[in-house]
Amino acid sequence: MALALTLLVSSGLLLRSLGRLFAVSVGFDSSDLLTMQVQTSAQRFDDISSTQRFFTQALAAVQRVPGVTAAAVTSQLPLSGDFDLYGVHFDPRPSDDPARFTEPFVMR
Repeated sequence: MALALTLLVSSGLLLRSLGRLFAVSVGFDSSDLLTMQVQTSAQRFDDISSTQRFFTQALAAVQRVPGVTAAAVTSQLPLSGDFDLYGVHFDPRPSDDPARFTEPFVMR
């Protein structure tokens, strides 16, 4: 009986904590926000230039959609909890050579 009561109280406290956690403001308005995840792991994206070209064209196409006020590409969504396994990876020691970097994405 004591174990059942302990489990019942613990689950109630957990649900209450989760409810409070979901009620916390994230610091930005996400009501009119659309996100999507794109995997570029096919043979078509073997080299960096084809990946950069794809994302440049995709971003331009999204920006032309009526009603879109802003569009961007990122390797990691804030507060998503996803590990960045397929996106852009940055060197831990950046280079001082500006010729190494290309626009609009910094990829290796």
